[in-house]
Amino acid sequence: MAFTYFLSDCHLSISRPALLDCFTRFINEQAAQADALYILGDLFDYWLGDRLALEQPLYEVQKALRRLAQQIPVYFIHGNHDFLISKRFAQQCGLTLLDQYSLIRLYGKNTLLTHGDLLCSDDRGYQCYRRIAQNPLTKVTLNHLPAAIRRALARLMNKISRGKRALPKAQTVDVNQATVLKLMRQYATTRLIHGHTHKPAIHSLDINGQKGQRIVLGDWYHHGSVLSVDHHNHAELKVLRL
Repeated sequence: MAFTYFLSDCHLSISRPALLDCFTRFINEQAAQADALYILGDLFDYWLGDRLALEQPLYEVQKALRRLAQQIPVYFIHGNHDFLISKRFAQQCGLTLLDQYSLIRLYGKNTLLTHGDLLCSDDRGYQCYRRIAQNPLTKVTLNHLPAAIRRALARLMNKISRGKRALPKAQTVDVNQATVLKLMRQYATTRLIHGHTHKPAIHSLDINGQKGQRIVLGDWYHHGSVLSVDHHNHAELKVLRL
């Protein structure tokens, strides 16, 4: 049976060896059975620039992705934790880079892909930070900072991120429904797949009188999480045990 895998928010780090093992097992043993793999951002917990990032366990991830890309297409959208991943590194992994909003034809159905942070339009503080952090000039500056400063910034970002994850769900900012509907109408699609919010679910939507879906990918903090879409366009969220 033909099918395609999607995942996001793996947040791979040498501090989480069990999740690194889970990810490399998935890449080595299961992913090649699919028609393609789409990684929708935050593959790594943080990215300090290509020269600093590849400590030995993460280098194994790079090799596994390169082997997989020799068998099936592997696509990547930058997330808010790994937006400094360069075109060069992507090429070394065999990854095809996609735009933040990418419309694909999936088994005959238009499907919009994005990381998901742009959908959280109510979080104005974050959106302001994002515009500054992902400005091309900021990226160049970050890549030329001394290693010690970049590591300190990464620790600060992780501390802030952990604080947000510790908040009750009622206090965390989710996607804005109006933003979602406007975007799907703009791209003339009835299916959207994204990550970022760490709230895996398949939501039903009404798009101009048509049945639609918003599929949210899960994170990899306590177990692996992937979405499988088969050639009948049946979508299933799956958990990968450590």
